[in-house]
Amino acid sequence: MFKYLFITLVGIGMFACTEHKLEDAADTIPTRGVWLTNVVSDALFSKKNIETAVKRIHDFGFNTIYVVTWNRGYTLYPSAVMEREFGIKIDPAHAGRDPLQEVVDAAKKYDLRVIAWFEFGFASSYQAADGGYLLRQRPQWAARDSSGNIV
Repeated sequence: MFKYLFITLVGIGMFACTEHKLEDAADTIPTRGVWLTNVVSDALFSKKNIETAVKRIHDFGFNTIYVVTWNRGYTLYPSAVMEREFGIKIDPAHAGRDPLQEVVDAAKKYDLRVIAWFEFGFASSYQAADGGYLLRQRPQWAARDSSGNIV
């Protein structure tokens, strides 16, 4: 896990270097951000893993975490909208938990900013030929190529 987390932190995190102005500070503080995802990492799959990952993010000098909230057609937080519209409140791998809230809580200990982001925000399910449960219920949402195939 931590090999992939480290690679993600170092490799991808470098791309998030921008600057933002803190309301209370006269100086501009650079954003040193990293993406925290559920792909090739088990960081989001338990509260303990989240706490370990957030501490490492802090120890590596990052001050912002971009945490995935949507992937493969599921939210990684309990969503009343998804439950109402599709009958699935959260990614089944995270049922009974709220990984987004767990990241927010862990990040507060280190004064890290957390920004929710969508991975594959336009996709429903690239693994199912029919687009998965989202497109079975809302076929008009499908992105199609010039031959009419789901992309």
